[in-house]
Amino acid sequence: MPRILAFVDESGDRNTQPNRQSDHFLMTAVLVAQEYEDQLRIVMGGCRGMWQVKGQLHWVKHLKAKQIGRRRVLVDHLARLPSIQVIHVVVDKTQIRPGAQMARAGDVAYNYITMLLTERIAQAAASWPGGERVARIYFGVVGGVDHVQTQSYLHHTACRDRRGTPYSNIEWPQRWRQTADIDGLQAADMYCGMMSSALIRDDYEWVQATSHQLVRGRWGSAADLGLKFFPASARVRHQTWWRQLERG
Repeated sequence: MPRILAFVDESGDRNTQPNRQSDHFLMTAVLVAQEYEDQLRIVMGGCRGMWQVKGQLHWVKHLKAKQIGRRRVLVDHLARLPSIQVIHVVVDKTQIRPGAQMARAGDVAYNYITMLLTERIAQAAASWPGGERVARIYFGVVGGVDHVQTQSYLHHTACRDRRGTPYSNIEWPQRWRQTADIDGLQAADMYCGMMSSALIRDDYEWVQATSHQLVRGRWGSAADLGLKFFPASARVRHQTWWRQLERG
């Protein structure tokens, strides 16, 4: 099958304790048909060159809230790219029960959210416009996480799948790379930053500008596909802007 490339970035710490640095943990995937990867690379490379960024382009460091002109340039170019789909999985840590396994171990949270995202990448690849594809997934390296263990967890989950997830549309094994080395991972950082701005500062202009790229189901809704929240009591599901994104 033809291939799509999936690039994954994450934001927020996995700590659910009172000393946590953020109330949300977010994982975002940017999916692009392989034949359009060069267009994505041109946008990222062009922005780095224009802003004289050496190394990785980072939303938090190089596209601060006061640099709204930069944000508009970048988001406008990303929103125009062909054959791009986006998935966000959001964990509301304030709603995780203190005794839950996810609350006791950060690696459990990372592995579980990675699994939720991988399921949705597989579904997007199976129903890709123009015909099903196989997804090659690149994750950004995360400090303090045993990625070999994560790979084993994903393989175990796929082998024991009971929900009919089309794991045959995933290319195994997944890959973990330094974000600075791959333009697609830096693009995932941009989309992850857009959602973080909405969650933390209620600045949802950027996710709205790229909402047409969210993975959507047969009836046009992004609920549970392009937008997934966890747990069911997550507060973000009640936000007006979130509901608007789901409906499209």
